[in-house]
Amino acid sequence: MPPQIDQERTKQFAGKLLGIYTGCALTKLIDIGHQTGLFDAGAKYPSTSQELAERTGLNERYVREWLGAMTTGGIFTYEPASQTYSLPPEHAALLCGDTAKNLAPMSQMLNVFGKNLPQLVQCFREGAGSPTPNSVGLPRAWPMRGVASTTSTSSADFSRRLGAFQGASRRGSASRTSGAALGTPSM
Repeated sequence: MPPQIDQERTKQFAGKLLGIYTGCALTKLIDIGHQTGLFDAGAKYPSTSQELAERTGLNERYVREWLGAMTTGGIFTYEPASQTYSLPPEHAALLCGDTAKNLAPMSQMLNVFGKNLPQLVQCFREGAGSPTPNSVGLPRAWPMRGVASTTSTSSADFSRRLGAFQGASRRGSASRTSGAALGTPSM
Protein backbone atom coordinates (compact mmCIF):
# COMPACT_ATOMS: atom_id res chain seq x y z
CA MET A 1 0.00 0.00 0.00
CA PRO A 2 1.51 3.36 -0.99
CA PRO A 3 2.14 5.85 1.80
CA GLN A 4 -0.64 8.32 2.46
CA ILE A 5 0.18 11.84 1.30
CA ASP A 6 -0.36 14.72 3.68
CA GLN A 7 -1.93 17.36 1.42
CA GLU A 8 -0.97 20.22 3.75
CA ARG A 9 2.71 19.20 3.70
CA THR A 10 2.54 18.87 -0.09
CA LYS A 11 1.08 22.37 -0.33
CA GLN A 12 3.78 23.77 1.96
CA PHE A 13 6.53 22.09 -0.06
CA ALA A 14 5.03 23.38 -3.31
CA GLY A 15 5.26 26.89 -1.86
CA LYS A 16 8.87 26.29 -0.90
CA LEU A 17 9.75 25.04 -4.40
CA LEU A 18 8.04 28.03 -5.97
CA GLY A 19 10.08 30.28 -3.68
CA ILE A 20 13.29 28.54 -4.76
CA TYR A 21 12.48 28.97 -8.45
CA THR A 22 11.40 32.57 -7.94
CA GLY A 23 14.63 33.26 -6.06
CA CYS A 24 16.61 31.78 -8.92
CA ALA A 25 14.87 34.02 -11.44
CA LEU A 26 15.39 37.08 -9.22
CA THR A 27 19.05 36.16 -8.86
CA LYS A 28 19.46 36.27 -12.64
CA LEU A 29 17.63 39.61 -12.74
CA ILE A 30 19.89 40.96 -9.99
CA ASP A 31 22.84 40.02 -12.19
CA ILE A 32 21.28 41.96 -15.08
CA GLY A 33 20.73 44.98 -12.83
CA HIS A 34 24.32 44.83 -11.65
CA GLN A 35 25.85 44.44 -15.11
CA THR A 36 23.74 47.19 -16.70
CA GLY A 37 24.09 49.74 -13.90
CA LEU A 38 20.37 49.74 -13.13
CA PHE A 39 20.93 49.45 -9.37
CA ASP A 40 23.41 52.33 -9.20
CA ALA A 41 21.17 54.52 -11.38
CA GLY A 42 18.02 53.49 -9.51
CA ALA A 43 19.55 54.34 -6.14
CA LYS A 44 19.99 58.03 -7.03
CA TYR A 45 16.31 59.09 -6.80
CA PRO A 46 12.80 57.82 -7.63
CA SER A 47 12.37 57.39 -11.37
CA THR A 48 9.89 56.22 -13.97
CA SER A 49 10.98 53.32 -16.15
CA GLN A 50 11.54 55.81 -18.98
CA GLU A 51 13.78 58.04 -16.84
CA LEU A 52 15.79 55.07 -15.62
CA ALA A 53 16.15 53.74 -19.17
CA GLU A 54 17.40 57.13 -20.36
CA ARG A 55 19.87 57.40 -17.46
CA THR A 56 21.34 53.99 -18.25
CA GLY A 57 21.04 54.05 -22.04
CA LEU A 58 18.88 50.92 -21.99
CA ASN A 59 15.66 49.95 -23.74
CA GLU A 60 12.66 51.24 -21.77
CA ARG A 61 10.50 48.17 -22.34
CA TYR A 62 13.13 45.87 -20.84
CA VAL A 63 13.79 48.26 -17.97
CA ARG A 64 10.05 48.38 -17.24
CA GLU A 65 9.80 44.57 -17.21
CA TRP A 66 12.88 44.35 -15.00
CA LEU A 67 11.48 46.95 -12.58
CA GLY A 68 8.22 44.99 -12.40
CA ALA A 69 10.09 41.88 -11.33
CA MET A 70 12.28 43.85 -8.90
CA THR A 71 9.18 45.41 -7.34
CA THR A 72 7.32 42.10 -7.10
CA GLY A 73 10.44 40.59 -5.55
CA GLY A 74 10.57 43.32 -2.89
CA ILE A 75 13.83 44.84 -4.08
CA PHE A 76 12.43 48.10 -5.52
CA THR A 77 9.31 49.95 -4.35
CA TYR A 78 6.68 51.51 -6.60
CA GLU A 79 4.66 54.70 -6.09
CA PRO A 80 1.52 54.46 -8.27
CA ALA A 81 0.61 58.16 -8.02
CA SER A 82 3.89 59.29 -9.60
CA GLN A 83 4.58 55.98 -11.40
CA THR A 84 8.09 56.00 -9.97
CA TYR A 85 10.30 53.22 -8.72
CA SER A 86 12.74 53.56 -5.83
CA LEU A 87 15.58 51.46 -4.53
CA PRO A 88 15.45 51.85 -0.73
CA PRO A 89 18.81 52.95 0.72
CA GLU A 90 18.93 49.79 2.87
CA HIS A 91 18.76 47.72 -0.32
CA ALA A 92 21.12 49.98 -2.25
CA ALA A 93 23.74 49.47 0.48
CA LEU A 94 23.97 45.81 -0.56
CA LEU A 95 23.44 46.17 -4.32
CA CYS A 96 25.40 49.25 -5.38
CA GLY A 97 28.91 50.57 -5.55
CA ASP A 98 32.35 49.12 -5.97
CA THR A 99 32.84 47.85 -2.43
CA ALA A 100 32.97 44.50 -0.66
CA LYS A 101 29.48 45.25 0.72
CA ASN A 102 27.95 45.00 -2.76
CA LEU A 103 26.48 41.50 -2.89
CA ALA A 104 25.10 41.84 -6.43
CA PRO A 105 28.18 40.17 -8.01
CA MET A 106 27.31 37.02 -6.06
CA SER A 107 24.38 36.62 -8.47
CA GLN A 108 26.89 35.45 -11.08
CA MET A 109 27.18 32.20 -9.15
CA LEU A 110 24.18 30.82 -11.08
CA ASN A 111 25.92 31.58 -14.37
CA VAL A 112 28.83 29.40 -13.30
CA PHE A 113 26.55 26.53 -12.27
CA GLY A 114 24.41 26.84 -15.38
CA LYS A 115 27.33 27.05 -17.75
CA ASN A 116 28.95 24.00 -16.19
CA LEU A 117 25.90 21.93 -15.32
CA PRO A 118 26.74 19.17 -17.85
CA GLN A 119 30.21 18.80 -16.26
CA LEU A 120 28.71 18.69 -12.77
CA VAL A 121 26.10 16.08 -13.79
CA GLN A 122 28.92 14.01 -15.28
CA CYS A 123 30.80 14.24 -11.96
CA PHE A 124 27.72 12.91 -10.17
CA ARG A 125 27.43 10.01 -12.61
CA GLU A 126 31.10 9.08 -12.83
CA GLY A 127 32.34 10.07 -9.38
CA ALA A 128 35.02 12.29 -10.84
CA GLY A 129 36.26 15.34 -8.98
CA SER A 130 34.28 18.51 -9.36
CA PRO A 131 35.45 21.23 -11.72
CA THR A 132 37.75 23.77 -10.10
CA PRO A 133 36.92 27.49 -10.03
CA ASN A 134 39.63 28.14 -12.64
CA SER A 135 38.27 25.46 -14.98
CA VAL A 136 34.75 26.88 -14.83
CA GLY A 137 35.80 30.46 -15.52
CA LEU A 138 35.33 32.23 -12.19
CA PRO A 139 36.69 35.77 -12.39
CA ARG A 140 39.83 36.45 -10.40
CA ALA A 141 38.02 38.94 -8.17
CA TRP A 142 35.15 36.51 -7.44
CA PRO A 143 34.58 37.02 -3.69
CA MET A 144 33.82 33.38 -2.85
CA ARG A 145 36.42 31.89 -5.19
CA GLY A 146 38.72 30.84 -2.37
CA VAL A 147 35.95 29.06 -0.51
CA ALA A 148 35.06 27.04 -3.59
CA SER A 149 38.67 26.18 -4.37
CA THR A 150 39.99 25.42 -0.92
CA THR A 151 41.24 21.88 -0.44
CA SER A 152 40.03 21.82 3.14
CA THR A 153 36.56 20.40 3.66
CA SER A 154 36.52 21.30 7.33
CA SER A 155 33.47 23.30 8.33
CA ALA A 156 35.62 25.07 10.91
CA ASP A 157 38.06 26.12 8.19
CA PHE A 158 35.19 27.27 5.98
CA SER A 159 33.70 29.25 8.88
CA ARG A 160 37.08 30.83 9.64
CA ARG A 161 37.55 31.90 6.01
CA LEU A 162 33.99 33.16 5.68
CA GLY A 163 34.35 35.09 8.95
CA ALA A 164 37.51 36.71 7.66
CA PHE A 165 35.71 37.63 4.45
CA GLN A 166 32.80 39.10 6.39
CA GLY A 167 35.20 41.03 8.62
CA ALA A 168 36.93 42.47 5.58
CA SER A 169 33.54 43.39 4.14
CA ARG A 170 32.54 45.21 7.33
CA ARG A 171 35.80 47.17 7.25
CA GLY A 172 35.09 48.12 3.62
CA SER A 173 38.26 46.50 2.35
CA ALA A 174 38.74 45.93 -1.34
CA SER A 175 38.27 42.54 -2.97
CA ARG A 176 42.06 42.15 -2.79
CA THR A 177 41.76 41.79 1.00
CA SER A 178 38.69 39.56 0.91
CA GLY A 179 40.41 37.23 -1.55
CA ALA A 180 43.40 36.97 0.76
CA ALA A 181 41.09 36.26 3.69
CA LEU A 182 39.67 33.34 1.75
CA GLY A 183 43.07 31.95 0.90
CA THR A 184 43.17 33.08 -2.71
CA PRO A 185 45.89 35.11 -4.34
CA SER A 186 45.47 38.87 -4.45
CA MET A 187 44.76 40.57 -7.73
